[in-house]
Amino acid sequence: MSIHEIYTLLKDNGGAIVTILVIFMTFIQIAPIKLNPWSALAKRISKLFIGDLSKKLDTLEKKLDDHIKESDLRDLRKRRESILDFASAVADGRRFTQEQYKQIMSECDEYTKYCVEKKFPNAVAEESIALIRRAYRHQLDKKSFLETTGFSNGDEQ
Repeated sequence: MSIHEIYTLLKDNGGAIVTILVIFMTFIQIAPIKLNPWSALAKRISKLFIGDLSKKLDTLEKKLDDHIKESDLRDLRKRRESILDFASAVADGRRFTQEQYKQIMSECDEYTKYCVEKKFPNAVAEESIALIRRAYRHQLDKKSFLETTGFSNGDEQ
């Protein structure tokens, strides 16, 4: 069928064909087509502006995540160093107050919790923590913690 034949068919039977199409489209709707040129234009413009902003936000988010990881690792290293130093001092026979033990035990708990959550290797620190806990238990049983002394202001004779 040529274009001329289709044109003639539509010209002669145009009203009937349009009526059949309207009825057909009223009862059967396969996929609604929404065309809004303004929203399409707005989407294009927003992609131009927001696309660049979105990339910058992604970069900023990655930098922030990296910074948080570095900060966490720095804090973890400080805790580990503190635990190892305390355990070394205990092993050398240095005595501590009960408050000092409580503080380092809190550090040990936080360090262990982080290592478990992040699956961070921890063998050396685990042994140091065990030593600190044994020493604490021993001091607690014997009631032999180092006593805290008050600060003097030099007025004593």
